[in-house]
Amino acid sequence: MGGSEYRSVSTEEGGVEKRRPQGSACPQWACLLGLALTGAVALGHDLLRPEASLLLQQRTVHSAYAAGNGTMGTGRRRRRKFAMASALGRMGTSSSFLLRSHRQKRRHQAKAASKSVLLVGSHFELGNELLKRVFGELCKKNRLGLRCEPKWGSQHDLKSLAEYKGKKRLVWLDQDAAMLRETIHGVEKYAFNVQLLHLLWDPREACAAQWPHTLSRNHTLLELCHGLQLDQLPALYRYIKRERAKGRAVLQKRLEQLASRKTGKEHWAQVFKWLGLVERNGDLSSLAVAQAQAMRLRHHVYNFGSPGWVHAELMRNSSLHSHLKKIRRELEYKNKAKVPTS
Repeated sequence: MGGSEYRSVSTEEGGVEKRRPQGSACPQWACLLGLALTGAVALGHDLLRPEASLLLQQRTVHSAYAAGNGTMGTGRRRRRKFAMASALGRMGTSSSFLLRSHRQKRRHQAKAASKSVLLVGSHFELGNELLKRVFGELCKKNRLGLRCEPKWGSQHDLKSLAEYKGKKRLVWLDQDAAMLRETIHGVEKYAFNVQLLHLLWDPREACAAQWPHTLSRNHTLLELCHGLQLDQLPALYRYIKRERAKGRAVLQKRLEQLASRKTGKEHWAQVFKWLGLVERNGDLSSLAVAQAQAMRLRHHVYNFGSPGWVHAELMRNSSLHSHLKKIRRELEYKNKAKVPTS
């Protein structure tokens, strides 16, 4: 009978009757085909949901840890890392690239952990020019242990910090308030020591200093003042003031203080003392004052050469005047003659 679907049964008359087997509800080939199709559909549905597969792997890892009664060591982190990498690989990202990038970041972090950074900057071109002149001269003195970046305002991140192989303190310059905040938040997590020196300027005078551009460009003083993006300053000012109250290594000075004829040298001495730069008979303070005088800092800070219509225009425009007044109040500028100390 072998593969026949029927079996023979004896009858009372002595004949033979063929009957269908009662044990199976469907033919054998149909059952196997149904099981195969069901498995294919389930497998395809799982492949279309990589996050579900990842969740399953994570649950497996957690259950294995709970059953092992062990501690959370490198094994669990390694399994989770490979589970994430394999899931991202199914989404189209190379898992080998992710693992290689992670290892490279770990190496950069190890190298950056021994570096010291002095971050200087101002939101205004006048302040940045002063910092470039002063620290450009200071970096030439080997006894101070400072190394200025080859190009001022370069990219400042973990990679650039790790690539430096020397032992001197790096001097970086950022040229606006937003970049200063971004750099200080990104680098302070990795470097051994980070200091921040920020230079302020009266927003009203900074706005008035834009008047020469109205002669050569088709822009009004109002447009040039809005182009300064003065709204970025109060957030940085509050951050530095708050961090300094906590004892963090941050300091901000005003250009009006550094340009003063009577107290300018004293303020420079405070800056160098805070930076830990030892002076010899006030040589560093004298150098900074000389650089400020060479660029006519006091003349530019107070706009002594500006025409009379400049400040009158700032007062005439009510929206600009109220905007500058609000920012000056947030930066604790009271008036032109009396500058609050910081």
